[in-house]
Amino acid sequence: MNRTSRLLATGLALGLAAVLLVSALPAVAQTDVTTGRIVGQVTDNEGQPLPGVSVEAKNTGTGLTLVQVTDARGLYRIVNVPVGSYAVSANLSGFQKSTRTGITVNLASAITVDLKLQLSSVSEALTVTAEAPVIETTQTASQAIVDNSAIQSLPVSGRNFYDFVLLTPNAQRDRERQNLALSGQRGIATNVTVDGVDFTNAFFGGTTGAGEGRAPLSISQESVREFQVVQSGASAEYGRSGGGFVNVITKSGSNEWHGAVFGYYRPSDWSATLADGTEPRDSKKYNLGASFGGPAIKDRLFFFASYEQQRQDTTIPLSGSVAAAETIIVARDPTFPTSGTDYTQTADGDVYFGRLDFQLNDKHRVTARGNYNTYDGINGTYSSTTRSVSSNGIEGLETYSLVGQWNGMFSNTLINDFNAQYVKEDIPRNDKGLGLPEIQVQGGATLGEVAFLPILATQDRITLFDSLTFLIGNHVAKAGVEYNDTGMDQVFKGNWRGVYIFRSSGTGSSQQSALQNLNAGKWDEYREFLGLNGLTADQAGAYVKGQKEYAVFVQDQWYISPQLTATIGLRYEYQDNPNDAVLDANKVTNPALGLVQPDAKIPDAKNQWSPRLSLAWSPDAKTVVRASYGRYWARFPAILTAQLYTSNGIQGTQYTITGAAVNGPAAGSPNPGWGASWDPTGTQKLGNLPPGTKLAAPGVFTIDPDFQNSHTDQFTLATEREFFGIAFGLDGVYAKGYDLQRMGDLNLTPSSNPTVDCPQLDPNSGVTCYGLNNKTNRPNPNYGRISIYTSDARSEFWAATFKFRKNLANGLRFYGSITTGEDKDSDSNERNYAGISAEDVGNIEQSFSYADRDIKWRFLANASYDFKIVSWLDGFAGFLFNYQTGRPFSPQAGRDLNLDGNTVDRPTVNGEHFERNSDRYPDFYTLDVRAGVGFNLGPGRLSIMGECYNCTNTGNKTYGSTTYGLGPAPNPTYAVATSVTPYPRQFQAALRYDF
Repeated sequence: MNRTSRLLATGLALGLAAVLLVSALPAVAQTDVTTGRIVGQVTDNEGQPLPGVSVEAKNTGTGLTLVQVTDARGLYRIVNVPVGSYAVSANLSGFQKSTRTGITVNLASAITVDLKLQLSSVSEALTVTAEAPVIETTQTASQAIVDNSAIQSLPVSGRNFYDFVLLTPNAQRDRERQNLALSGQRGIATNVTVDGVDFTNAFFGGTTGAGEGRAPLSISQESVREFQVVQSGASAEYGRSGGGFVNVITKSGSNEWHGAVFGYYRPSDWSATLADGTEPRDSKKYNLGASFGGPAIKDRLFFFASYEQQRQDTTIPLSGSVAAAETIIVARDPTFPTSGTDYTQTADGDVYFGRLDFQLNDKHRVTARGNYNTYDGINGTYSSTTRSVSSNGIEGLETYSLVGQWNGMFSNTLINDFNAQYVKEDIPRNDKGLGLPEIQVQGGATLGEVAFLPILATQDRITLFDSLTFLIGNHVAKAGVEYNDTGMDQVFKGNWRGVYIFRSSGTGSSQQSALQNLNAGKWDEYREFLGLNGLTADQAGAYVKGQKEYAVFVQDQWYISPQLTATIGLRYEYQDNPNDAVLDANKVTNPALGLVQPDAKIPDAKNQWSPRLSLAWSPDAKTVVRASYGRYWARFPAILTAQLYTSNGIQGTQYTITGAAVNGPAAGSPNPGWGASWDPTGTQKLGNLPPGTKLAAPGVFTIDPDFQNSHTDQFTLATEREFFGIAFGLDGVYAKGYDLQRMGDLNLTPSSNPTVDCPQLDPNSGVTCYGLNNKTNRPNPNYGRISIYTSDARSEFWAATFKFRKNLANGLRFYGSITTGEDKDSDSNERNYAGISAEDVGNIEQSFSYADRDIKWRFLANASYDFKIVSWLDGFAGFLFNYQTGRPFSPQAGRDLNLDGNTVDRPTVNGEHFERNSDRYPDFYTLDVRAGVGFNLGPGRLSIMGECYNCTNTGNKTYGSTTYGLGPAPNPTYAVATSVTPYPRQFQAALRYDF
């Protein structure tokens, strides 16, 4: 059976499973991933409920009409309502027809529209223009909606709509990978859906088409209609996340022709001097684009398309340390390339979007959309001032995303949703093609070429999702199944070209600086990725594997009374990891077995049950209290499986020679040349060793046989109250994370005499000493470091937020929040596949302290206002303000005190050992402003605007050094605010024509 046939069979099985699930359950629930709801009660003039009333919601843009009938209590519920503007009417024989217009349905909203009917003593119908309710009293999740008015009016730097997520409480970008992190969870655990299907990158983490944050555009802001940020209380329909979800819907056409043409320009000359008086990097950037949509067939077939491009050039100055090191190498080899004083980095992106919406009739809707984006980044691998021009890469990306959806209403009480997605993501990451190794010089210079480039990677993804919704009495029931098949075809051969590391050496009169050793060719460490057993480095670095994920959920949204709504759900997820054999963690520690053959399997995730419960109680129309509990399972990113296959001591290995600066490499060990024989050009110096060559103990990767995917238990309590048209709220959230992934080293043994073996390690530190030399003190001498993926880290988070908001009315909207909280964990890595972050690799609890994400206080505010200047001229203005206390960092000793091979050790001063992340960077704040004018021109409106980012030119200083030293007094440069943000006050001009 071929892949297409298997997918078709899987899709049919999923659909059948969904039907069986719904049939077996009396009530399962409803959520709105791409739509909203309209609910309410119809009464007579005396307030008595009216059963049997026909309630109709008509989309004023597309003509779509949805109908429901009130129950015995006069209640109605219209679900799966596409986002847009509606007129809601009620009609019953013997009564006047009542209509409310201007009803705006946002993504995942639950709009209450109550209607009152009068006896038909007169024939005139009653029509009232509605005002959107400030409080959604039946909404059980704690969420924030960023609607189109906010997207269009707020001055977010760049055109990446994901940055709007940062306008919500408990949202930030993680420090390691710049992923979106929500509610105290790792950024890699945030799930992003677009039009109802998963838009995360299953291999690297982060979002599809983002190139791990390098690509400027993955989906154009122009094609995004609005999105929802669910920080807590997510229903069982949401999964593959540690508890935070971003849910996006794109724009569609309507019966009205509409579109836009726009341009944004930000030249270098419009940047202020940095807060420390230095000149900023030269950088110019512009974005151009257009969109167009409308009807192909009125009330039936609609289209929308958009295009956007970004072009950006940034000049990055080079440190004098680069020129000093290059001068030494050129004296040895005049053909070695030199860099000059600076280099230009590009960040160019293009994104194309198209969508068709076909309303076959009022019962069936079909949607198809495609998104295509590219990225080209010359010198885009690094933005460093200490890497030579040759030691940078040429980054690229090309992503296709195709989505199809069908929504069918078989009756007024039975609705089916089916979604399918195909994604292909090509990520070529190229070197400069110069045939050079990487050369690292201690003190601030990296020359040659990037050790791990090139990388050729192609990821594909197929998603199938089907759900059924029932309306049964006062229940809205839903059940669904989901299937994700992701694959990666990659060649990654880190350090394949060879890496030389030059350090200072010796003491006293024999001491040599790193540059002196460079001049003499006396490298201290050499690394090279080697293919084994006849394999080339390309063959050894090849990874062609996949993951399959299955999910099923059931839930019930129960309208217990007009004041009380409950959502009860259960989700099950199963992650099927690659089945090919990996090293057995129980065998690689046994020296009697020599170099073992892979015969173990990556554990599959089979026990992922997620109960969910949310309540919303509304004592009156202006107040709601929400409470929720949920368990959320994060997925295991496939990148962590790659090195289990490519660095297993059988297919490939990382070969390392250390401690060679004084006397050179050990006699008889293969080496690329040292001292006078060292050649700074050429790659793979050991890549063609004769068969049977004896190598030093290889470093390998394995996984804990009891590895578990991480999960979070999350509790929330929140309330909202309307005063004078403004919603005030107080939210509290508590989350506890279990089985977080981290990396350890199996091949270490504690010293029996730590006072002698680790003389600089204070006995009061509580840190384990691992011997005289971690490179030789190995329980299994057949191997070097045995890196193991374990899941024994944990986290704990709480936050309290006071917030206020005013929805758009009379041209004004605003939002503000004040949050305080505490975020702790024992390891904050995002998806660590190389380094070890624990100070004591064998005692992870010793590292439990403030997480890298911890922010004690944060204040957010944004607002926009449209106003009339004169009869023909409008004005508009908006601002964003963000203040947050400093994030934590760990004071560093600056050396490997416990000899475990890692330099994350912390000092002990006066008998007190510094805890992890026990110090803080300075506080941070920024103010961004937009202002402009608009006037009618032809069939549309022309807007001329200016934007200012970091308007106060705040330095937001940070510390140049976090190395405390061994004390008792800190190093003179420790925690001295010598560095300012490289983003000074910048101005941007824009023209936009909307019609």
